[in-house]
Amino acid sequence: NDHYREQPIATSPAPRLGAIVVHNDPTPEIELWKLANGEASIHTVRFYLPRKKGEIFTGSSFHTMSEEYGLKRALLDLRDIGVDAICLCFTSISIFMGHSFDDEFINYASEITGVKHITTSTRAMLSELEKSGLNSPTMLVPPWYSPETVKAFSAFLARHNIFISSHVCYKMPPRWSSHPQQDIFDEGGAWEITPLSIIDLFNTYVQDNSSFDSVLMPGSGFPSLSAKKPLESLLRKPFLSSNEATWKWFMSIKPRN
Repeated sequence: NDHYREQPIATSPAPRLGAIVVHNDPTPEIELWKLANGEASIHTVRFYLPRKKGEIFTGSSFHTMSEEYGLKRALLDLRDIGVDAICLCFTSISIFMGHSFDDEFINYASEITGVKHITTSTRAMLSELEKSGLNSPTMLVPPWYSPETVKAFSAFLARHNIFISSHVCYKMPPRWSSHPQQDIFDEGGAWEITPLSIIDLFNTYVQDNSSFDSVLMPGSGFPSLSAKKPLESLLRKPFLSSNEATWKWFMSIKPRN
């Protein structure tokens, strides 16, 4: 009883963030809960992305995402839960389809949920880069990113005067060599990524850090939060992931004030 009396008592409900993720992506909710650290609750809903084995995803229309892949149902679930803010944590769709997709998503989501604060992780990431004055990051590339995805990210950021200075590509252990690159995530590759392997990657491949001002992890499915502090200490440069950008956006809007 004495223990509980020593704990601070909340005077108002904690803010609630609704995160929409791909059906088989566990990473955003893991990292968002860590970042929340008791300050907020995270409510994750999913949509289904029917990617065939070997297929390279290069975008989809909003109508297809909403009506066929379950995005509409996910939004209605968040409406019924009663979240304060919503973020679509799927950067690939935004960079392939452009701002028109994000605009359509935000307008539609606002209309059917009544939630005032809505964004995408891509917009949150872009906002954080611009706010921090970072315009020449090195990109930490997930092992399942196709060349098409890397090129699309670089082109998307360049349109906002953010230029990728270099790419550091994460390498899976040799036993994954027989797996098609684009299938690695769907086959559970994200569970094998460790903070130490990320640090070792930069120790091995980055000898000169003068050419970039930050490290960017654009994919929500790549677990990198636990590597942030040691990597920043090693490189003396800021590290930003799309999941952290989502959290910073949520904290910046102060939904309960």
